[in-house]
Amino acid sequence: MALGDVTLTPVTSPDLPQGGQWYRVDGLVNDLIVHVLVDSGGANQPTIKRVHVAGGAVHAEHLRNVPLGQIERRLRLDAHNVNDEPREPLTRRRADEDAAAFAQRVASTYRHYAVSTGRPAKAIADDSGLPVGTVHRWIREARGLGALGKGTQGRAG
Repeated sequence: MALGDVTLTPVTSPDLPQGGQWYRVDGLVNDLIVHVLVDSGGANQPTIKRVHVAGGAVHAEHLRNVPLGQIERRLRLDAHNVNDEPREPLTRRRADEDAAAFAQRVASTYRHYAVSTGRPAKAIADDSGLPVGTVHRWIREARGLGALGKGTQGRAG
């Protein structure tokens, strides 16, 4: 999976503490080797539990450049099999579409946008020419129907 030039690769190593899946994070800073320990969590909600940094001298600026929020969000979206392929703008519910099918379409679109932005509802609204309030309502309804997991205020995913 990729976050711009940053890639995550599952790894195993006797040098890393056990207790979850470790990922090597490449493409962040020179001479540093960064690993994140991910707990699979419940309901496809993986979370970063630990960060391991090795290599050259570690400075606070290097640590600030590790996009933990983006990495965690990407892991959560990958748990739901989301891809980065371009997609058509979200449109209003079609006449032949039931509420559950529309909720799945909203959820899929939301996950797609959440990979690249912390404000997926706004991005969906902008790209679809819809009011952001409408998109928020659709997301709320998709969560209520179980198509999207419980949201966390201020955090996409």
